[in-house]
Amino acid sequence: MKVLKTIVATAVIVFAMTSVAMAGVHQLTKAQDAQAVDKTRAQHTVTLTDRQLARLIDHQGSHVREAQRTKTHARRVHREHAQAQQGAHEAEAQHVARVQSSSQRASASQSGSHHYETSQQTHTSSGGHDGGHGGGHGGD
Repeated sequence: MKVLKTIVATAVIVFAMTSVAMAGVHQLTKAQDAQAVDKTRAQHTVTLTDRQLARLIDHQGSHVREAQRTKTHARRVHREHAQAQQGAHEAEAQHVARVQSSSQRASASQSGSHHYETSQQTHTSSGGHDGGHGGGHGGD
């Protein structure tokens, strides 16, 4: 009988400890779920005095004004750079046009000169004498 009482007492203690452990696990799980919900909906209340609110607004206003000045400066620098770049491109285009025009005039001038030499040489060689052309090559 004493052995039976010991077995029943042990079973009751094991049951009680298991119940307490399960209740503890349940409480921990609930607490973790509550923290997860709180993290997603974190709401905090901050109370400011009128003076603190005014300083905060002034501080933010100064940052806004500084940001606007920086933005205006960046736009001006960008515009000036774009204008300078455009001026450089225009100057380069004018230079290329002048070089091409000069090259074409020189080419036309050399072509005419070359033609003159060729006709002089042909005339000189075919006539057998200078024919009054000043030595056959026109002094070139």
